[in-house]
Amino acid sequence: MGKLACSGDESFIHPGLLHNETDIQRIKEAIKNEKGTIFEAFKTLLESDHSKADYKMRGPFPEWGRAPNIRTGEAQNDAKAAYENALMWAITEKKEHARKSIQIINAWAGSLKKVTGIDGVLAAGIQGFKFVNAAEILRYTDSGWSEENAKRCEKWFMDAWYPTIEHYAYFANGNWETAALQTNMAIAIYCSDRKLFESTVRYAVNGAGNGSINHLIVYPTGQCQETTRAQHYAQLGLGLLGGAAEIAWNQGVDLYGWNNNRILKGFEYTAKYGLGEDVPYQHYLDRTGKYGLGGHHKNYSKISTVSRGNFYPIFERTFNHYVNRRNVNAPYSTKVVKLKRPEGPSRDYVGLGTLTHWRPPNKNPRPTNAPGTPAGLVAQNTGKGIHISWVRSVEPISCTDALKYTLSRKGSSEGKFEVISSKITKTHFHDKSVEKGTIYHYVVTATNDQGTSNRSAELAACSDLPGSWLSTDIGKVGIKGFSKFDGSRFSLEGEGTDIGGTSDGFHFAYAPMTGEGSITARIVRPMSSQWTKPGIMMRKTLDADSPHASVLLLPHWKGALVSRLKKGGPTEESGITDLGENHIIKKNRLSTPYWVRLIRFRNTFTGYLSSDGNNWKQISSIEIPMGSTFYVGLPACSQLNNVTTTVTYDSVSIPSWRTSNSEKLIMSRPEPRWHKKAWIERHQKFNERARKGNVDLIMIGDSITHWWDTAGKAVWDKYYKKRNAVNLAISGDRTEHVLWRLENGNIEGISPKLATLMIGTNNHMSSPPEFTANDIQLIVKKLRSELPKTKILVLAIFPRGGNDDDSARQKNMEVNRLIANVEDRDMVHFLNINETFLNGRRLRNDLIPDGSHPNEKGYSAWAQALEPTILELMGEN
Repeated sequence: MGKLACSGDESFIHPGLLHNETDIQRIKEAIKNEKGTIFEAFKTLLESDHSKADYKMRGPFPEWGRAPNIRTGEAQNDAKAAYENALMWAITEKKEHARKSIQIINAWAGSLKKVTGIDGVLAAGIQGFKFVNAAEILRYTDSGWSEENAKRCEKWFMDAWYPTIEHYAYFANGNWETAALQTNMAIAIYCSDRKLFESTVRYAVNGAGNGSINHLIVYPTGQCQETTRAQHYAQLGLGLLGGAAEIAWNQGVDLYGWNNNRILKGFEYTAKYGLGEDVPYQHYLDRTGKYGLGGHHKNYSKISTVSRGNFYPIFERTFNHYVNRRNVNAPYSTKVVKLKRPEGPSRDYVGLGTLTHWRPPNKNPRPTNAPGTPAGLVAQNTGKGIHISWVRSVEPISCTDALKYTLSRKGSSEGKFEVISSKITKTHFHDKSVEKGTIYHYVVTATNDQGTSNRSAELAACSDLPGSWLSTDIGKVGIKGFSKFDGSRFSLEGEGTDIGGTSDGFHFAYAPMTGEGSITARIVRPMSSQWTKPGIMMRKTLDADSPHASVLLLPHWKGALVSRLKKGGPTEESGITDLGENHIIKKNRLSTPYWVRLIRFRNTFTGYLSSDGNNWKQISSIEIPMGSTFYVGLPACSQLNNVTTTVTYDSVSIPSWRTSNSEKLIMSRPEPRWHKKAWIERHQKFNERARKGNVDLIMIGDSITHWWDTAGKAVWDKYYKKRNAVNLAISGDRTEHVLWRLENGNIEGISPKLATLMIGTNNHMSSPPEFTANDIQLIVKKLRSELPKTKILVLAIFPRGGNDDDSARQKNMEVNRLIANVEDRDMVHFLNINETFLNGRRLRNDLIPDGSHPNEKGYSAWAQALEPTILELMGEN
C-alpha cells in the first residue's frame, strides 16, 4: 500500500499525492493488457508533446511570474513535461522518461528562487502542483533519483514556491485559493510536514477566503462562488479543489465527503447547467466583498452564460470517486464524463483523469489497514464548553470509513494527554468539562477493524476568552459575530456596516480597563473582507454611538487614528499614513502583518503604527473626555451586508493581560512611553551615559528611585557618587517600560558590580500582583542575560497609603511576597527594608509625607538601611 515517510505521528503514505501505489499498479496492468478504458485513455498521454522523453526543456530561470508575465510559458511547459514524463515512467517503467523528469526538476530546483506577479498565487498553485506530483512519483518509484536531490527538492518547494501560496488568496476569487490549497497540501506531504498538512485540511473546511469548501460551493444546491462570473472559472475552482480532495483521500482524510458531499454538489450543479438544464439560483456576495450582488468590483446578479457547455478535464477523477469508490449517484457528472471521455492533459489542470482515476465499482469493501490520521480539527466556543470537529478518516484503498474516534485532552502544552471519550462515532464532540479561560490541547485517533491511526496534530483551544476578555456585537449587525482564542491568536468573525459615521456596527473582543494604559496588537492574515477595518480601540461604552479612539487600517490599506469625540458625534480620521510599498502589493492587497498601538495618558489618546513591532511611528493624538473605566479591544467589521469577515490578531498586550507562549507564563510586552517627551529625553540620556562607561552601580526603578535626583540629591552624593553610580529610573514607569529601556540601550556596554531594582508600584492600577511579580522576574532575567557579571539586588516595593487597608499597598505587599523567592543568594538577592518606613501598620509621614515618595530624611533612612547590603555585594567590606 505504499511506504511511510517517517515513524510516529508525522507518517504519510507515499506515493500519496494524486496517485498512490494501487493507482499506478492498476494503470500498469491495463496498459499491459492493451485494452479497456484506461488503455484507450493512455493514448492521449502518448500523443502529448510533453510526455516525450526527448522533450526539449525551456528553462530553468531564477524567477518566473504572471502579471507581469516573466518566463510564464517556459515554466508552464516544463512543469507539464516534468509531470507527464514522471507519470510515463511510473506506468511504463521506461527509464528514459524518469531521466527526463529528473533532468527538468533538478534544473529548476537549482535555479528558481521565487514566483512573482500580481497573479503569483494562481501561477504557483497551478504549476507548482505539477512539479510536486512529479517529484513524489520519482521519489517513491525507484526512478534512480537520488535522495540527496529529493531532499534538495524539499527545500526548493519550501523556499521558492511555498512563500507565494502560504497565505492563500483571501482577496481573490475561489480558484486562486483552491490552487494554493492543493499545492500547499502536496508540499506538506512531500516534505512530511504534519503541521502544514493539518493547516491545509483545516483551511479547506474552515478557511476565511473564497477557496474553502463552503465558500467555494456557497449553497447546498451546489451553486459556486464563481457561477456568476463564468463557467470556466467555476470549473477551475472545482477542479483544483478536487485535486486537494484526492490528495487528502490518499492520506485517509475524506474531504470529498465533508458537509454531506458538498464537493459533489458543486460538480453536479455546474455539470447540469453546462448540459443546458435549469438550476436554482440565489443571489450571493462573496467573502471579499468584491464579487456578486452588490460587489464593489463586479456586481454579479445572475448566472453567467460565459463558457456554458464547455467542459474541462476535471470531472473524471471526481466522478470515479463518488460513483465507483463510494457508490454515490452523480447523474450529471456521469453525462459529462461520457461526453468528454477520455480526458486529455491540460495547461491549468493536471488532466488525464480517465487514465489515472478510472476504476471499477468498489464492491464489498473491507479495510486492509488502519484508517488515516484524523485531520482538520476545528474548535468553537459554545458558552457551555468547546465543540471539536474534524474531517472523517477513511482507509483509502478499501474505501471504508473509520468506525469510531478517541478524543484526548491535556491542560497545558507540557502535560500528558488523557482520554475524554473513546466511543465517538461521529466527527465531532462537545467537551463540557472545561474551565472558562483555560487553554486545552486536543488530539484525535481513528479506529477500524484493522487498528488505530496515529494521533492527529494538536489543536489548542480556549474555553470562552482568556482572563477578563469578553466579546459582543456593537450596534446593528445582520449576522451574529464571535471571537475565539487559541493560546496565541484572537480570531474574530464579524459583520457590521462600519466603524464610522455617528454610530458603529461591528464585532468587538474587549476587556475593561481602568486609568491610563495602552493596547498593542499585530494584525495578521487572514482578513477576508477587503473593506474591513482591523485595528485596536478604546471605547467609553459598548453603545453603538459611544465616543472612542481607535488605530485602524483603512481600505485599501492606510493607517489612521479614528475617533468620535462625543456620544452620537461624527467620526473623524487623522494621521492617515501609507503603510509603504513593502506591505502593499498591487490591487491593494495587504501583504504582511502590521502592528498597531494606542496609548491613553489622561484624556489624550495617541496612535502608533509599526511594520515590525520595534520601530514605531506616532501618527496622531486626540483629546476625548472619557471616564476612568472604559473598554479596550479588537474589532472585526466587514462593511458588508450579511457577509462576515475573519480578522486575526496576535501579540496582543494590555496592562492587565498579555498573550504568552505558554498557558502558565504571563509575559510582559516591553513598551516605551512615546507620548512623553520628557521620558524619551531621559531614556536617551541614560544611553549616552552608558556609552561613556565607568559605571559600578546602577539603580533601576520609577519615581521613587528617580527622586534621588531631587529630594535625595544630597544623600545620593554622600553615599553613591563615589561609587560611580547611575540613576536609571523614570517617574511613572511600570514594569513594561523598564523592560523596554533595558532592551534599548540603558545598560548596553556597561558591566557594573551591582544593580538595584525596585519597580511595580505604578502597576497596581492596571495589573494584578501575579502579573507584576512575573514581570519583575523577567526584568531580573534580562539583567542576568545582559550583565552576567553584575550582582542584582531586588528591593521590596515600598509601602504606600496611610496603612495596610490601602488597596494599592495591599497589592504591593502581595507582589513583595511573590518576588521574595527571586534570589539565588549568589548573583540575585532580595531585600525588604519596608519596616524602616512604618510605625506599626502606619506609614511614617516624617519619611514619606505624600504617601508614596520619601523626603530627604526618608532617602537618608533608605541609604542607611541599604548600606550594609551594598557594602557586602560590592565587595567593599
